[in-house]
Amino acid sequence: MGLETAADLAGMFDESEFAQAAFYIPAGGAARQVSAIVKAPDKSFDLGALGLSAPQRVAWVRKSEIEAPKAGDVIEAGAENLTIKQAQLDETGQIWMIDLAL
Repeated sequence: MGLETAADLAGMFDESEFAQAAFYIPAGGAARQVSAIVKAPDKSFDLGALGLSAPQRVAWVRKSEIEAPKAGDVIEAGAENLTIKQAQLDETGQIWMIDLAL
């Protein structure tokens, strides 16, 4: 189920619920505050009967807050400065799904 309304999107990025205040810092640019959901899920790889798991950080940020994140830009969340590896829009075109370097 996708985000159907602006209210759905606002609820998802409510800092008292799921998101946190963070800073987006473009390479060579000024920092700006954004609401981000930063997670550290396991990324699983299927190698036949052998399963491997590697940690990876990901962030979700509204497109309305970041025009076009690029590799090398930084998300500062809490005490962590996380470098963007790549970013792509979700299927709704409203949320950046950002892979972060550990």
